[in-house]
Amino acid sequence: MHKLLKYLLVFLLLGAGSGKLCAQYDKDVFFFRGRQALADGKYSLAIENFNVLSQLDTTDYWTFFFRGIAKYNLGDLRGAKRDFDRSVRLNPVFTSGYHYRGITESRFGNYEQALADLQQAIDLRPGYVGLYFSRGVTYFLSQQFDKAVTDFDRYIRKEPKDPSAFLNRGASYLFLGDTLRALDDYNKAIKLDNSFIKASDNAQNMLISGSVGTVDGVNIIPVPASYLPSGVEFILTHPVATVSPVKLEQYRVHTDAPGISGSLVEGRIRYDAFVLNNKKGAIYVHKNA
Repeated sequence: MHKLLKYLLVFLLLGAGSGKLCAQYDKDVFFFRGRQALADGKYSLAIENFNVLSQLDTTDYWTFFFRGIAKYNLGDLRGAKRDFDRSVRLNPVFTSGYHYRGITESRFGNYEQALADLQQAIDLRPGYVGLYFSRGVTYFLSQQFDKAVTDFDRYIRKEPKDPSAFLNRGASYLFLGDTLRALDDYNKAIKLDNSFIKASDNAQNMLISGSVGTVDGVNIIPVPASYLPSGVEFILTHPVATVSPVKLEQYRVHTDAPGISGSLVEGRIRYDAFVLNNKKGAIYVHKNA
């Protein structure tokens, strides 16, 4: 009986150790850790967790997909592509796998394969507009600018406040020779991008004055097309180019005006603005070809 009890205790201890081992290799724990590390930008740590998962379960396509994302962000494009390949082999209708494999192929310059993957993703999930943005970028990189504009149009209809979409569509218009639409999209991108404007008190003052941003120290102020001469797209000028003398400045204060509580100030200012011939070189005019 004593011997049997000894064997039973050994068996129970082994059973407890086995349970601890299983807990150490719980797939959900490693999946959570990997996703959290990915969200925190700790890509190497994410890969370590997904490496363990890939050994515990060789059929989970999400594991290989997320490991591919981590490798992509670390610049290991070939490793990322291998993982995206594995994810779509395991799940042939996995939209995200085709999407990110297409993005990776585009980085390699394999635009034909990239577009094929993105088309496959769109066929599987046509309602996801992010796919059209990615395909638009790929069309742009492959110099198919008209198709890029079409995809960016579709994306902007669903996401009208994304500055990157207007920036990319503007670049496409520029390469198509449509500078007016390009400038219009660039202006929209600037207004929508909070990192460009509204970042400080000075920026707020710029908004009050009509400026939407600054490039190389030059204030950008949109004006109606009717303010510019025919065929002119924009004017770049230095303040010294314009002389603006005040010809008359006169004020009068009424301390007891009928129907007014407090003082009433009346006044008039006459001023002018013109460019002297010797200062016209400080003005640059961009016209349509």
